[in-house]
Amino acid sequence: MPDYYIVLDPDAADATWRHWWCGALGHWTPRRILPASSSHAPAAAVRDLLRALPTSRPWPEPASWLPRLPFDIPDRVGLRDVT
Repeated sequence: MPDYYIVLDPDAADATWRHWWCGALGHWTPRRILPASSSHAPAAAVRDLLRALPTSRPWPEPASWLPRLPFDIPDRVGLRDVT
């Protein structure tokens, strides 16, 4: 797994893709999915993120969650964990 994913302009992304990156994948390590919201200077937004990457726990072992990821409903991930 890459250490970080930078999501360019997530507000303009299709809802499915936004939920995929910020919901389903981001659920596992939210500080490793970084939104870069800047319609005026996207390259500058990415540079700013790369200069100050947040520390975070590592990704969990992929074998424990990656096989079921295609079956998760992106905007509902995490809701099933609430009792």
